[in-house]
Amino acid sequence: MWRADLIAEQDVAELPASRLPARPPSPLLAAGNQAMARVVAQPQMFAQLWGVGSVIDSAVDLVGGLVQGIVGQSLRGSVGRGGDNNPGDVLVVMRLLAAAGYADADMAGAITRFQREVVEMSRPDGRVDPGGRTFRALASASSSSAAAPAPAEVAPSSAGAVSADPAGIEAELAALAALQRQAPKKGGEESGPQRAELVERIGELRKAIKGISDPEQRARYFERLTAVAPFYSQYSNKAFLHTTVKIVNDSTCNITTVAMGLELLGKSAGDYVGDRARLEIVEHWVEGRIGSEINTDSARLPDFLQLAAIVEKLGGVTDPSEEQLNEARRVALNEWITKGASALITLFARFGVKAEEVTSPESKDLRAIGAKYRDDLLKIASGREAAGKHEVIGGDDVKDVALHESKVELNGYKEWVKQRFEPLLAEGRPVCLGMFNHWTRLQSIDDEHIVIDDPGGGRRANRTFTWEAARAVGLFWHSVVAQG
Repeated sequence: MWRADLIAEQDVAELPASRLPARPPSPLLAAGNQAMARVVAQPQMFAQLWGVGSVIDSAVDLVGGLVQGIVGQSLRGSVGRGGDNNPGDVLVVMRLLAAAGYADADMAGAITRFQREVVEMSRPDGRVDPGGRTFRALASASSSSAAAPAPAEVAPSSAGAVSADPAGIEAELAALAALQRQAPKKGGEESGPQRAELVERIGELRKAIKGISDPEQRARYFERLTAVAPFYSQYSNKAFLHTTVKIVNDSTCNITTVAMGLELLGKSAGDYVGDRARLEIVEHWVEGRIGSEINTDSARLPDFLQLAAIVEKLGGVTDPSEEQLNEARRVALNEWITKGASALITLFARFGVKAEEVTSPESKDLRAIGAKYRDDLLKIASGREAAGKHEVIGGDDVKDVALHESKVELNGYKEWVKQRFEPLLAEGRPVCLGMFNHWTRLQSIDDEHIVIDDPGGGRRANRTFTWEAARAVGLFWHSVVAQG
């Protein structure tokens, strides 16, 4: 399976800053009286901490700016990278970022992430201008977050906890979006108890959404739910399926997309209905090989699926030897999960989920195009992501368009994909989406673009392709679609 050259074999500590967890927010974000007093008393420290302009000469002007920052809803000047950065304006933006779930001591970085993830700017500049697009989105996002209960204040999820009406669903979608943003990020993926809570509540919310009778409204809700479903990076996967402890994770994009698909359904390791007795045997065997304990109840789901894959290849052996376990591991990796869709369908089934393969009528030609052009386009995408850019892949990025058109006519390709997959997304069904020699999770499609969660990228919704680029990497040549 494809691996991004820029991040292969790297430890999390070696990844670019954009891929690491955000720094803890500054104490200034609390905007309490003591913090304000410290700012007034030490204006030079304030300017140095935020890198936002020259030293403040007048304490009176500063106090006036702080009052604006605490209660104001507008900006006098620009804030952020290259901005005017008046103290009161800075505090307004800090407050709005915190309310929207983007609190960070690196204010320009927080603005940039907000622009990329919420405003969906292809070239975020890290600056908020008075009345500009970013400021309007910040004001809207912070007011929406304030209207919904904070994640910590929402009652724990339980059966029937989400009201099956638009108001209840809207409130829970807003709360889950805030929870997803606030969850600790490690290697680009959500982690900790927040992730477990997010998955559990997704499962409950799905039940409420299914109760909506209007199909268009139900489809919109599922689209928004898919957009907050957590992400997994294949580069964080353990080497349970490999012969050495060395991390070799370029062959597990497939089970990583199954894990993301299961969590979109609200499923976790506790929903596994396979052979638990053999799973325990495999767990102890792997622990002996890696020299550390595995807690399957809290393991990352892709790692849990690696153990489940070994169980599948043990067959009916009740007391496997070292040789039999190692052979099951070898077959699971080299002759099963890397060979096609059947392994993905089986792993979904072990969680009580039916899945099916969907193959394009032009699968042979799409696969051939992807085999030749996929690597170059994914390297372009990874390079931009490493540089902190989230840009559409297409246009001048795609070579030999006329040749592609002669093999797979674009309008027919687009028509088939939209006709086949839009109804599936409208039902909230997870789609493990194949391109040549690689698997991703489909997030959304429209007339212009396809958005995917690529486990070979650094974060969710990390690939946006034009239809020409999607064809060039062989997307949709085959897929595995789970029941909703």
